[in-house]
Amino acid sequence: MRNDTRFGLANRLGLLGATLTIAALAGCTSGGHKAAAQEPAKAEAKEGHAPAGPSALDPIKALAGTWECDFEGDGKVDCTAIYRVSANGHTVTENLFVGTPHEMVTAFHMDGTAVMATHYCAAGNQPRMRDANPGKHSFMFDFVDATNLKSPDDSHMHSLKMEIIDADHLTNTWTSFDKGKPAGEAIFKLTRKKG
Repeated sequence: MRNDTRFGLANRLGLLGATLTIAALAGCTSGGHKAAAQEPAKAEAKEGHAPAGPSALDPIKALAGTWECDFEGDGKVDCTAIYRVSANGHTVTENLFVGTPHEMVTAFHMDGTAVMATHYCAAGNQPRMRDANPGKHSFMFDFVDATNLKSPDDSHMHSLKMEIIDADHLTNTWTSFDKGKPAGEAIFKLTRKKG
């Protein structure tokens, strides 16, 4: 993809601000998605320390594994994501842009009956988002607050919509905010990597 096209995509997506997004896309499309696949860590429950019964986090736990991402809408693999269950089954982490300098982590966990998502962004801020009414196959995480954000008007990821289509297909739509209003969307179509 030519740089001028990538720059246009960065403006449209508003993923992390133009400069950071260009760098992330450059790292991802320059072979970063071919990084060695890592096996997801499984939650290991020890006697007396088993996680609680069924929860709204269970559909996200079921994503454990390696996924291939298409966010340019051309059907090609643009990056890799790995979901891991950890903290004795109480947390799920998503590593996005695996193997690139701009790899990012989002951690999902319960907060009462709500599901929380903390996004450790390559931009250096950490927005926290909550879905107060999680569904079986869809989640809508909305901004609560953030660390390392000078002002809520500064550029940041503001929401995440997760749609679990089936066991092997997932769509994540990230919406960024800048100057207090939506600045763009990044749509990641993920397919579970086989084998």
